Order: sequence, then structure tokens, then C-alpha cells
Amino acid sequence: MSAASPLGPGGQPLTQGMLPPGVFDPKLDNCDFCAYTLDLGNSPKPNGAGANLAAGATASAFFMVERNVDFYLTSLEASATINGQDGIFYYNYQSTIQIEDSGTVRQFFSAPTPVETMTGIADSGRLILPRLIRALSKVTTTITNNSTSATYNHFWIVFVGYRIYLGN
Repeated sequence: MSAASPLGPGGQPLTQGMLPPGVFDPKLDNCDFCAYTLDLGNSPKPNGAGANLAAGATASAFFMVERNVDFYLTSLEASATINGQDGIFYYNYQSTIQIEDSGTVRQFFSAPTPVETMTGIADSGRLILPRLIRALSKVTTTITNNSTSATYNHFWIVFVGYRIYLGN
């Protein structure tokens, strides 16, 4: 049983032509906002590393793009908690990131790159152009903690974008 369509003026079903400019309807436009979140700190595998990210340590985690969508990455976001201080977020990461897309068998960066270079500091890490990550791609992220003393309880990397549904 499908949900009823929202009603527009005069009680008629809402159509794309009736939506305000710049607004999309996932059902009508075959696309939707999406965020894939990895925790390279203490979240369970596979979407987390399974342990705290200690000083000098490296952790990897991955996500899979669904079979029926292509994902367009528009920004990378990062957030972390440090040394057991829940609720206190840390932004000077002293860590590097590398991302690999199995769909293209390519790394995002020519070398591990400082996290804040790609995610921004107190700002979002918007990409110049969206990056296509194809259906069924495995995206692996590796973080290296270059700090000599900080242990990250959580180190979230969020891939923000939209997905286009393939077929019906």
C-alpha cells in the first residue's frame, strides 16, 4: 500500500509543476539527499573501526553504495571527540585522510591529506563539483592520527550528497 500523494491547491494531488522553484520531490525526481557516515573511532565494524583511534594509529572503515543508486558526493564533513570527553568536539584533528573508491579503483588524493584541508574548519568541505560514486562501489576511508597524545573516541567522516535512483 503506497502513501497518499500530498494535496495541493483545490485538493488536487501535488505535481512537480506545483512545487516551488528549487524544491525537489524524491518520488517525482528520482533523487534524494543522502549522507553516509563512518566512525573511525569506537563504533562497531564495518561502518566503524571498532576501537578508539590512539595517537600514532591508523584506522579504516567503509560504506557500500546501494545497488540501485549512483551517489553524487558534494561535501565531506568531520567531527571528533577526544580523550574520553563526550560531548566535547575537536576540530584541529592533527590527522590525515585517504579515500578510495572501488568503482573507479582510484584514491581521492595523491597522498594522505590533512583532514581539515578537505572538510574545512568550522565550515563545510564543499567540493568544487560533485563527485560521482557509482552503484555498488565500496568507499574505504583511512585516517591516521598524527598526534603524539590525543586519542579519538569517535572520529566521524560524513559523505554528504545526493543519490540518483537507477531504473524504477
